[in-house]
Amino acid sequence: MAVSVKNVKILWANAAGRCAFPDCHEKLSIAEAGKSAPYTIGEMAHIRGEKPGANRHDPKQSTDERNGYENLILLCPSHHALIDKPENVGEYPVELHMEFDLS
Repeated sequence: MAVSVKNVKILWANAAGRCAFPDCHEKLSIAEAGKSAPYTIGEMAHIRGEKPGANRHDPKQSTDERNGYENLILLCPSHHALIDKPENVGEYPVELHMEFDLS
């Protein structure tokens, strides 16, 4: 089961459309620019990794828990890549993600 539309909406609303990484707060939607239509650059990330082998994956987590709002974070592409690099797994544990400012 994928992340529900409801959880996507809650995530974007509670993050106010900005990166949740500390001191980033990059705006994750781009308004119309010239001939370009509005678009988003925000990336939803699983705090506890979605698949076996992913950073912070918890095999005890159910599919509903894994795709629930509480296990998601909205990030800019740079910070999503940073926290998911295998060599950074120790730098960005589950507990740290839970403290990211989502307001």
